[in-house]
Amino acid sequence: MKILYKILLCTLVLVHLKILAQLDTLNYIKQFEMNKSLYLNQPFSKLLHEMNELPPKILYTQRSGCNYTTQFYFSGSIKSNYKITIIWDNINFYKNEVIDRLDELYELNDKVSKEYQKYYIKSLKAESNGEFFVTHVKSKSIDEDTEPYIYILQNLNKTSFINKSFSDFYCWLRPLKIIKSKNISTSKGYVSKTVFLIINPYKKRKKVKLLIEWDLSFLKKEVKKIGKSFNNKKRNAYISKIIKNIEVLNPGN
Repeated sequence: MKILYKILLCTLVLVHLKILAQLDTLNYIKQFEMNKSLYLNQPFSKLLHEMNELPPKILYTQRSGCNYTTQFYFSGSIKSNYKITIIWDNINFYKNEVIDRLDELYELNDKVSKEYQKYYIKSLKAESNGEFFVTHVKSKSIDEDTEPYIYILQNLNKTSFINKSFSDFYCWLRPLKIIKSKNISTSKGYVSKTVFLIINPYKKRKKVKLLIEWDLSFLKKEVKKIGKSFNNKKRNAYISKIIKNIEVLNPGN
């Protein structure tokens, strides 16, 4: 019986120590959430530097609306009781499509840490996660039978984007893909409107044109020198322009 009591006592002590360790971890990560004003709109390097006592071990990144979201876990095992979830500011990602390893769990080693340190924090939240889990179903936002013209007519709320930057609209449009743009300029070389050719990326023959009128005209040469195809550089040239109006053109136009 004495041996049994000793085993039970040791078990209780170990459980108690585990609970205390978990509470210490929770209190540790909660302090960063409580002081998040120090880290918001700052590069991740600042937060990571101050996590030197207990740095995150593994991470999981996925798209969340118009931003990337990363969950940082503080255990290297398959179970983790607590995590910090960070939504990244999307400014960096308009300049470079830098996060390649999405929807994948991996170690926060020196190489990964160096990559993430340059990203700016938009929001930060410390959470109790229970057992380690990641719930994410990767699926198409649209299917190959979706007609871009019908999709936009049914889903576009123009008033949501009037007097807003093109970045907001571009984000909303993300299930579809812009492949070309044609500027409508005045005799003085200023662009007042742009026609965008948009396709269903899964069936490129399905397409639609959108006419966007800009709040302020800009020099045609700002965009012309970048080239004809709608690549990242072309997108970045429009990203901060303010929308005055949006018109959906008939596919035959």
